[in-house]
This record gives sequence, structure tokens and C-alpha cells, in this order.
Amino acid sequence: MNGHEVSSSFWNEEGLIPPVKDPIGRDRSPYRMPLSDFVEEFGVSRLRRDLLSDLLDLRAALHEARLVKGFQWINGSFAEHVEVRRNRAPDDIDVVTFYHIRTTMMGSKPCTTPIRRCLRPNGALLALFIRIFSI
Repeated sequence: MNGHEVSSSFWNEEGLIPPVKDPIGRDRSPYRMPLSDFVEEFGVSRLRRDLLSDLLDLRAALHEARLVKGFQWINGSFAEHVEVRRNRAPDDIDVVTFYHIRTTMMGSKPCTTPIRRCLRPNGALLALFIRIFSI
């Protein structure tokens, strides 16, 4: 297997995360997972752990910017077993961050400087941010 014998239990035989794991149950995409489990499940190589380090830096920056309520979708080559499917390592992590802003916080904008530090040109994260307003 070209030195890529370690694999996530989420990948099917094609090296993809199936949209539905149980056709009659609720185990289907998008899958909810604690961050620590995600890191353990998908950090199966040194390069993947390096990419995950950048994701953890982004999450720390989100906390520093007071954006602490929300969720993220992660996809792209990082979510595939590209080491086997395409005989290469993942290039980056595609992440969509949905974050909540309470209406009481609308007057004080979150500080985005820490977030910008994580999003370097040609960096390891392709990030999109979507604001969710809540009362």
C-alpha cells in the first residue's frame, strides 16, 4: 500500500466517507464528532497531523476572537484517503465555519486579527466563514 497502511475507520473501501452509514438509522452526513476524536481519527500520518495543527491554530484564533459558538464542516482531499485513492498526500483542509453572533454582541465586532494570522496565502487551510445570527 505504498506505506499508507494506516486508515480511518470512517473511510469505506473506496477511501471515501459515505454519506450514509446506516440506511435505516440516523448515522449519516454531516457526521458530528468531537475535535479530539477527529484529530485521532484522521491524523493518520505526519503530514496529516501537520495540517491538523493548522486547523487547531485556526480554532484557537476563533476563540481569541470571541467566536466560540458554532460548528465546522471539513471536506476536500483531507476527508478522503487520498494517499491510496490518488497516491498522494492531502494538500490542505477545506473548512467551513458557521459561527453564532448574539445580537447583543453586534456593537462589538469580533477581533479578526488572530484569524487572519492563520489564513496565510497558499496556506494549509481553505476557509469560509458564515455568520449565524441568534437572539
